[in-house]
Amino acid sequence: MAQYPDRETEYDAYEARKTVAAAQRKFKQARTSAYRIVKMAQNDSLPEYILPALKEIADYSKAIGDLSKAYAYAERYTHYKDSLDRQQTAFKMNELELRYQSAQKEQQIQELQSKSDKQKLMLWGTALLLLLIILFFLYRFQQKKIQNTQQVQSMEQQRQIEVTQALLTGEETERSRLARDLHDGLGGMLAGVKLHLSQIAEQQPQLHRAIDQLGDSVNELRRIAKNMIPESLLRSGLEVALRELCDSIVSIDLRVVFHAFQIRDDISSGTQLTIYRIVQELLGNAVKHAAASKIIVQCSQAEDTFFITVEDNGKGFDASCLHQEGMGFKNIRSRVDFLKGNMHIDSSTDGTIINIEVNVAS
Repeated sequence: MAQYPDRETEYDAYEARKTVAAAQRKFKQARTSAYRIVKMAQNDSLPEYILPALKEIADYSKAIGDLSKAYAYAERYTHYKDSLDRQQTAFKMNELELRYQSAQKEQQIQELQSKSDKQKLMLWGTALLLLLIILFFLYRFQQKKIQNTQQVQSMEQQRQIEVTQALLTGEETERSRLARDLHDGLGGMLAGVKLHLSQIAEQQPQLHRAIDQLGDSVNELRRIAKNMIPESLLRSGLEVALRELCDSIVSIDLRVVFHAFQIRDDISSGTQLTIYRIVQELLGNAVKHAAASKIIVQCSQAEDTFFITVEDNGKGFDASCLHQEGMGFKNIRSRVDFLKGNMHIDSSTDGTIINIEVNVAS
């Protein structure tokens, strides 16, 4: 043992003497060894040696007839054993109490931990709920903003369409008025002058040349008036009007080919007139600026989409200059936008191809 490093050997020696003496029925010697063990154990505070030694002293005393000592040591043994039992019981009770308290504390810790976990969970749940609410309101705000933007854009588009429609309507009205003035007013006056000169030419033959020139002027005036008011469009429909438009610009130096595919008659009159003006502007630009010898015009329809293709073999132009005034495309773009369409231009020195798609739904 740590406190008495040689004591263990001494205990073993007395235990051996006691055991041998008892075996030889030398109970007094055995009792003497037991006395020594008790004294040593009392000094060393080792109850595990004291208790059995006390019982053995009582037994050895009885064996040699010393009943008084046998009784005294038996009583000491009983009291000591009871004391040890009480101490052991108290120790066990204390240990149980400590275990119980430890278990109680552990349970309290677990309850506190569980409560803390629940509080953390509730806190995270509340934070998540607040985040979701914030995200929801942000989403609603964004959606409202998008809706407002779309409404503004839609209103702006509708305003632009209304402005374009008003401009186109005003332009057509002005064209009609000017055509009537040219045809009925100036045309009638020139026709009257031609008739008067024809009567005078019977006495003055040199006026025949001027009369012929005046006749050509009257015909040109009527052609211009006719182009300003496409009567064939109202009379015979879009396909016939476009064909006559193409035929009207044919000359010795210019060949115009027109192809039509599945053009329906149920297109509204306003849309037909807009398409007619688009083709008329395209042909006018080609004649004025392209220096082409051949123009191909193709018009077709598929469901509510109307396709226009105008191709020439002219000198081409720089498509980046279309925004400049005088190129003749401003009115075309306005009309294409009015019909919610789009336009693609491919131009080079070998010629120009213009493809247009417009919506003709009523």
